[in-house]
Amino acid sequence: MIYVATFADAIHVLHAFEKKTQKTARRDPGARGSTAAAVEARIAMTRTQTFANVWDALEDTPDDAATMTMRSNVMIAIKEEVRRWNTTQAQAARRLGVTQPRLNDLLHGKINKFSLDTLVTLAKRAGLKVKVDVRSAA
Repeated sequence: MIYVATFADAIHVLHAFEKKTQKTARRDPGARGSTAAAVEARIAMTRTQTFANVWDALEDTPDDAATMTMRSNVMIAIKEEVRRWNTTQAQAARRLGVTQPRLNDLLHGKINKFSLDTLVTLAKRAGLKVKVDVRSAA
């Protein structure tokens, strides 16, 4: 779950957590409410932090953020390709060599259920070419 506030110049991540159950908590201790004043107060507290993407804001380390960025990019590409096929989920799952529930997880963005290696394999099966660009960080 991610709480965000969107403005003309930026998207602010107000709070994020991984939901473990389908149950709705009465009050999430990290949520500060939805009033404009609460949003402004939360933004003021974090205004000094700027992130290149949402994974930089959510992950604990730059390495984890880089991995999640790659995983999400490949996952989005597969999802877009499968949608272009204009087939049923069952047909698309057979084409990718996975079960329909597994494909459903992918199409619903359940990124924690897929390793980068698995996503690269699925991209290949979808007819996509994955290219990794490696260069000096400096």
